Formats: sequence, C-alpha cells, structure tokens
Amino acid sequence: MEYNDIIKELENIIEQLESGECGLENSAKLYERGTDLAKQLGKQIDDTKGKITIIKQQLDKIIEEDFN
Repeated sequence: MEYNDIIKELENIIEQLESGECGLENSAKLYERGTDLAKQLGKQIDDTKGKITIIKQQLDKIIEEDFN
C-alpha cells in the first residue's frame, strides 16, 4: 500500500472512531486496522530513511574524491 493511501485510510478510521457511531466491536476492529496501518507506515518511513542515508553516504564519497 502506498504512503498516501495509508494516510487516507487512517484519516477515515479516525473520523469513524471519533464519530462515536461505530459500536464497540466495530471500534475494536477499526482500532486494530489502524494500528496495522501505523506499523506499515512506520516501516515505510524507516525504509525511506535508510535509502536517504545510503544516498547521502554515496554523495559524500563523491564529493570527497580528488578531481585530479
């Protein structure tokens, strides 16, 4: 699932939970789904941070190379 899709679904879940019209069982299911989505989002963010770190390290090596 894409980052923006996860955010939209989380926003939808929050709206449903805040409405107070879900009932206990449905609220529990929505909460569970929300926590699963939050974990996915966290993983995507961590993966992206890792990629940025690798790219930065590669750029630092390029900048440090002697141009002679």
